[in-house]
Amino acid sequence: MKCPRCGTEIKDDSLYCEKCGKEIQIVPEFEPEIENSMRDTLSGVGDEVDRTVGLEDSAEESAIDPFESVPSSESAVSEKREDKENVALQKKASGKKKSIIVLFTAVFLICLLLGIKFARERMPSFQVQKGTAALEQGDYETAVSYLLKALELQPDNINTLDRLAQCYYALGKKQETKELCEQMLMLDKENRNAYYRLIAIYEEEEQYQELNRLLLSCPVAEIQNQYSGYMAKAPQFSVKEGVYHEKITVKLIANTAGTIYYTLDGTRPNEYSDVYTSPLEIENGSVEIKAIFVNSYGIESGEASAAYMIDAVVPEMPEITPASGSYTRPQMISLGEIPENYLVFYTTDGSDPSSSSLQYTEPIPMPVGNSHFRFCCISDAGIRSEIEVRDYTLNLHAALSMDGAQNKLLIDLMEAGIINSMDGTLADRSGRNIYSYRYPLTLEEEDFYLFREYYEDETGLSSSTGNSYLVNINTGDCYKAVEEAGKIVARQDITAP
Repeated sequence: MKCPRCGTEIKDDSLYCEKCGKEIQIVPEFEPEIENSMRDTLSGVGDEVDRTVGLEDSAEESAIDPFESVPSSESAVSEKREDKENVALQKKASGKKKSIIVLFTAVFLICLLLGIKFARERMPSFQVQKGTAALEQGDYETAVSYLLKALELQPDNINTLDRLAQCYYALGKKQETKELCEQMLMLDKENRNAYYRLIAIYEEEEQYQELNRLLLSCPVAEIQNQYSGYMAKAPQFSVKEGVYHEKITVKLIANTAGTIYYTLDGTRPNEYSDVYTSPLEIENGSVEIKAIFVNSYGIESGEASAAYMIDAVVPEMPEITPASGSYTRPQMISLGEIPENYLVFYTTDGSDPSSSSLQYTEPIPMPVGNSHFRFCCISDAGIRSEIEVRDYTLNLHAALSMDGAQNKLLIDLMEAGIINSMDGTLADRSGRNIYSYRYPLTLEEEDFYLFREYYEDETGLSSSTGNSYLVNINTGDCYKAVEEAGKIVARQDITAP
């Protein structure tokens, strides 16, 4: 209701305008059908009264008959007049009694009708019916007035709350809508209308923290899945915490797009902690992983943690020779005996070795120049040893460089008729041979460069021919290498069969 003087909205239970002080006259609302019934009743009462009065007048007129003969004596006339007056008085009294009865009946009927109207207005269903009708017609203000009366009579009716929230949302009253929806969820924690309306408001207001809170508390899986992008659930661990006797790989799982931050020392992670990009390998000892998730809207989840203990035998790294240092002659890097059910892996790029790194199977030729090797031994249970590091510098005292040795080899191969040109072209087929430097080695107390022979077809696809060649680093003499079980064991002339 609004003040008729200043137009200010007035609370339902207020008798004065809080702004201008004007007294508010409460005029009860009447239903058309009740007003018509009251009008018909009063009209009938009026007709009854008119009919009664007409009967009285007729009775009085009939008390004196103008054609009746005049009595002969005065006493007789007097008695006759008295009798007629008594009759008239009696009829008049009877008419008044009937009028009173009719009037009383009319008053009774009016009171009954007013009572019925009042009783109807005190029924929540009547107010909801009126409010719903106004809501369907788009008259939200009128609908609100009826629905508020219905809530006064029945405060926890969830259907009434839902209709009222619909009106407030249509009127742009978001705070009132949110309060009603929260009240609905207190009465029915799975009420979908309340969730969808709150989600719509929080989306419009970009209140992502509130959206996250609401969705995390929502027991309806369908709604959570539909709006999972707004949620920031704590990360999950792919492996249950506990004690293990072999290496384990733990994956951190988020519910939607975003970033997982984690620590391994038991401290709480934050945006400056390590970012999870790949599974974590737990190999030995005790580790406590703590993780949080931040979704694409910047909402941070709660913390998740899991403690693991790896109780397993840690392998020992076999002896590696030669030791780190500088060398002037070719060297082979070798490992001592590797225990059964153990494998050794190594890297040369500075990264820590793992089961996906290069596997050591035989001595490794030391590269010319500077090199950095990292070795580790891994058991069949996935437990890794401590990492062993070797740094080498190989400076050969050679008369020929690798490029010079390669040119000398091509010339000797042309003279032997194996290739037609320095480009490696062949006489008997298209394509060409390519000679790739592999490593230096010592054979029969002499030092050589080793080259592998590959055939490259017209499409550029290359494959090994199985042939290897040796070039003496000091004299330039070229030989064909003799291999047994993948190892160079001797040399022979290039032209030898």
